[in-house]
Amino acid sequence: MPFFTDSTEVAVEGVGAAWRISWMRFVGNGLGALPIASIILERQTDAAPWVLLLLNALAWPALAMLLTRRAREAAAAQFRCMIVDSLFGGAWVAFMALSTVPSALFAALLVADKIAAGGIRLATRATLALVVGFAATWLALGLPYQPITSQRTVVLSLPFLFVYGIGLSVLSWRLARRVKSQNRQLQRLSRMDPLVELANRGFLIQRAPAGAADGAAPRRRRLPADA
Repeated sequence: MPFFTDSTEVAVEGVGAAWRISWMRFVGNGLGALPIASIILERQTDAAPWVLLLLNALAWPALAMLLTRRAREAAAAQFRCMIVDSLFGGAWVAFMALSTVPSALFAALLVADKIAAGGIRLATRATLALVVGFAATWLALGLPYQPITSQRTVVLSLPFLFVYGIGLSVLSWRLARRVKSQNRQLQRLSRMDPLVELANRGFLIQRAPAGAADGAAPRRRRLPADA
């Protein structure tokens, strides 16, 4: 199921972002389980889908958090968990037999969050995992196709759409603010000596020619007075 993402290539918050992703995975998987549960009830299947849904909604986020906590590089471990999330998301789209509303919602958010947080490179890898999960599950289930979405499933998809969409916007905004803050800090460190809080030699050399040029006034040649 979709969740907030962050790539090791472009991560700007390191371990902190990895922990936030772990907690948001619980939220995303829990809300995403609602439309899936509605479809399971409509089809009156056996207990196996319910077991898999509970494992994906509860057990997998806990396992991913444990793997991230024990990993030497939390961001890299979180990146691998994100790929697995996309794989699971594609499998659930196939299980829903391409039910229009939840399938489109899952696919769109699975791609959108990767682009927002990790760029095209992360989105490409995650989309490939999504396609693999979908294709394998769809073939195993006999190519089911039931695009009509019930009203109950549509209603249960709305909390996931709004909560996740707003959360994704907030995360993107926080990441943008963090990047701007770090850029300002780097610019300040490039100009100032952190120990004495004064302009460093490189900055003074850089500014010296401009200051000399601005402060230098052209001298006028004095002409001799007429006799």
